[in-house]
Amino acid sequence: MAKSGNPYITCCWLTLLIILISLLVSIVCLYFGQDQLIYQNNFPSPYEEYPEENQEGKRNPGEKNMLYEDITIETEDDIRLAGWFIHHGKDTKDHPTVIYMHESSGNIGTKLAWAENIYFNLGVNIVIVGYRGYGHSEGSPSEKGLEYDSKAIIKWTLENPRLNQAQVYVFGSELGGATATYGVQFFQGQVKGLILQNTFSNFGAAVDDTNWLFRLLKPIILANYWPTDERIKNLSIPILFISGLDSDTNDDMKKLRDLATNAQVVDFLNVPNAGKKNTWRVGGRAYLLSIDEFILKTRGLINVPIETETSVEAA
Repeated sequence: MAKSGNPYITCCWLTLLIILISLLVSIVCLYFGQDQLIYQNNFPSPYEEYPEENQEGKRNPGEKNMLYEDITIETEDDIRLAGWFIHHGKDTKDHPTVIYMHESSGNIGTKLAWAENIYFNLGVNIVIVGYRGYGHSEGSPSEKGLEYDSKAIIKWTLENPRLNQAQVYVFGSELGGATATYGVQFFQGQVKGLILQNTFSNFGAAVDDTNWLFRLLKPIILANYWPTDERIKNLSIPILFISGLDSDTNDDMKKLRDLATNAQVVDFLNVPNAGKKNTWRVGGRAYLLSIDEFILKTRGLINVPIETETSVEAA
C-alpha cells in the first residue's frame, strides 16, 4: 500500500496555491476594473447618481440663487455631456468665466457650494459639466474619454458668443487638475490661465499615496497614467497652484510648480490645516483673494504658446 504524503506539506502547498490564485485574480480585477475604482461616478451614494436626487441645495444652481442654463456639449467621439452654464444675465460678458473640471467622485450638484462661493464673492461665470458617465452625461469614464471631454468643454466655452472669450480660466481640482492640464494644451493662445487645486503629479504618484500593496503592484496594474508632470512643462499660460497643507497631494503640487518653468506667471497658495476636500472652506478670504488677484494680474497678458519638439497630440 502506497504511503500518503505529509498532510502538513500538502496543506502548505494548497495554501500557497490559493494565495497565488487570489493574487492573480486581484491583479486582473485591478487592471481591468481600474476605471470603476478611479472614476466614482455614483459615489458617495449609488442613489445620488443624478443632481436632482441630491439633497436640497445640491440639485441645481437655482437653489443657490445663481442664474443658470442646462447645457449639452458633444465631444469629438460623439458623446453628449450634460452640465450647467452659470452666468450673470445681461451682464454675463462683463465677467470672467471659470471652467470647473471636477473631481473623480460625485455628480456636479455636489460642487455647487464651491460654485456659490466664487460666483457671489468673485463675480465670475462658471461652466461646470459632468464627465462622461457622470450624472446625465452619456458614456463610461476612462482616461482617453475624459481627455476628449476636457477638450470639448473648453472649446464650447471659448466659442460661446455670450462670453468674453478673452477672459476664460480653467480650474481643476484633484483629478480635474489632470483633465484641465490636458485640455488647456490645445488652447494656450486662448485660455487666460490655469488654476490647479490639490492635483497629483501623475497617476502613479496617486497610487503611491494609497497603500503598500498597490505600490508593490503598480508596475503590473497601472492602466491610467495622467502625466500632468510632463504636460505642465509645455504650458506657457499663467498658472495658480492652490494646495491644502494637510492634503496628500501637497508634495505633488510643489513638484508641479517647480516644473512649470515656461508659464508666464506662477503663483502658489498654501492653505494651512486644509485637507484635500475642504481647502476652499478652510482657505476662506485668502483663498478667494488668491484667485481674484490671479485673474486681475493675468487678464491683460497675451498668451503665446511655446514651441515644442513634439506636438501636444502625443502628450
